[in-house]
Amino acid sequence: MSTKTQNMLHLRVELEHLNLPVWRDIIIDPSATLEDLHYAIQAIFGWEDYQQHEFQKDGKRYGYIDPEGDGDEEWQNEANIAITDVLANKEESIEYTYDFADHWHHKVTLMGFKEPKSDVYVECIDGKNACPPEDAGGVAGYEHLLNVLRSPNHFEHEEVKEWFGEGFSPNRFSVAEANASLQDSFTYEDE
Repeated sequence: MSTKTQNMLHLRVELEHLNLPVWRDIIIDPSATLEDLHYAIQAIFGWEDYQQHEFQKDGKRYGYIDPEGDGDEEWQNEANIAITDVLANKEESIEYTYDFADHWHHKVTLMGFKEPKSDVYVECIDGKNACPPEDAGGVAGYEHLLNVLRSPNHFEHEEVKEWFGEGFSPNRFSVAEANASLQDSFTYEDE
């Protein structure tokens, strides 16, 4: 891998509208595209990438454009847009929405720039709290599930506890696990 000469982008990705703050800080190569950022967000939050998504800024929409032509005609192809094309200045932000039914809104903010690491394309450097699971019903649904989880006498408690899975804690976050997920997402075989 060649030595990097440009500073890495330091981004904060914050899941909006939750009572419990959920955010991740990453550093990412300045050559990365919005498509790369999409995959990074999926990895660091633990989303499973089976729902649609889009980025939005200043009335422009960016998303996945199917090579077969089956995509939203209002979107620009995220694979052709560098992150630095939409986030060039510190504290600039772009909206990322995942799952058009649950409407998980993320605010992606350029926090600044970091010294490059020659062996890293993207890395999670900090974060707080667990991401809601897929199909939790959006903000209202997730808040309801958390309230049930905190109420052992609630009639749905055992069902919700089982649905969340053993050991789930809304306060849990691991940088190491986020980076392992990033590594899985960004490991390519040389051809």
